[in-house]
Amino acid sequence: MAAVAVLTAALMSGLLAACTADADRPATEAEAARCHGVRFDEVRGRAPRAGAPELASYPADGSVCAAYWLPHVDRWFVPQALEVDGATAYVGGYRWARAYGDRPCQVAVLDLRTGKVRAFVERFAAPVYRPTPTFCRHGGGLEATAEGLWVVEAERLWLLDPERLGARGDLVLRVWRLDRSVKGSTLAIGDGRLAIGSFRARGPARVVRFRVADVLADGVDDLRLRGDATDARAVGRRRALPRLQGLTWARGGLWSSVSRTACGELVAPDGRRHAFVPGGEDVELVGRDIWTVSESGTRPYLDPREPVVPAVLRLDRAAVMSRSSRCAS
Repeated sequence: MAAVAVLTAALMSGLLAACTADADRPATEAEAARCHGVRFDEVRGRAPRAGAPELASYPADGSVCAAYWLPHVDRWFVPQALEVDGATAYVGGYRWARAYGDRPCQVAVLDLRTGKVRAFVERFAAPVYRPTPTFCRHGGGLEATAEGLWVVEAERLWLLDPERLGARGDLVLRVWRLDRSVKGSTLAIGDGRLAIGSFRARGPARVVRFRVADVLADGVDDLRLRGDATDARAVGRRRALPRLQGLTWARGGLWSSVSRTACGELVAPDGRRHAFVPGGEDVELVGRDIWTVSESGTRPYLDPREPVVPAVLRLDRAAVMSRSSRCAS
C-alpha cells in the first residue's frame, strides 16, 4: 500500500506540475499541437439560448483546449473580465442596458471542473460619495490577490470579499475613486504594481500604473495621475493600442488583448500581434494556457441565427503564439 501511495503521489505531483507550470516557461514545438479545438457539444455547462447551435469559425479556433458557456448571457450578462484561480474562474462583466449608467457590474463564479456557475452577483454598491450607496457600473477588469477580488470600472476601483460572492451581506471591502485622467476599462496586478487600462475605439488608449502598497495605504480613497498625500499617485503611464480589452503581466512584461466582436488579437510585450478570439476581452496566462472571455456570443452583439463563441475559453499558448493576426487595422 505504501508503494501505491508513493506512486499515486508522484503521478498527482506530475499532473499538478503540468497544469500549473510557470507562465514564464518557453513553449516548445511539441506543445503547439496539444489542442485541436472543441465542438459545440464539447463546451461545458448549459448552452444559452442566444445564437445558433454552432460554434463560430476563426483563425485561432484550432488552438482552443476547453470552453465554457455562461447561461446568464440569456439575462443580458456581458462578460468582460476574468481571473482563474485553480479550478475556479471569476468572470466579471455587466448587465447590458441602453444607457451606460444603467449597467450594473456583475460577477459569475464558474466551476471549471463541472462547467456550472456556483454563484452569481447581480449588483454591488457602497457609499462612495455620500451616505446613499453608489453601485458599480460596467465592470471591465478583474484581478484576485491576497487582499481580495479587485474590479475596475470607468470611475471607480472596487475590492470585494470573494468568500461573500453570492452570499448575504456586504461584499465590498473598499472602494476608490478614479481621476478623470485614469479612466478604468481593464486591470492587471503583478509584482506590486496595479495597471489600469482605458478603452478607445479610435486613437491610442492609455495604461496608468500605481504601486499596490500606495493604493492600499490607510486613508487613500482616490487614484490620480498627480495628487496629494491622501491620494495614490501614478508611478508610470504608457500608450496602448486602440480597442484595448484586457491586460495581464507575464513573461516579458505586460500582455494585452484588443478586439472587435468579429476579430481578436493577443499582443505580446514586444508588440507582436497574434490571432486570438473574436470579442476577446480580459486575458490570463496560466502555465501553457491562455484564458480569455468573449462578448461575441452575448445578446447585444449576436444575431439569433449567428454561430457563437463560448463565453470562457482556454487556449494552447504555443499554438496561439505560432499564428500572426489577420485582423484588419
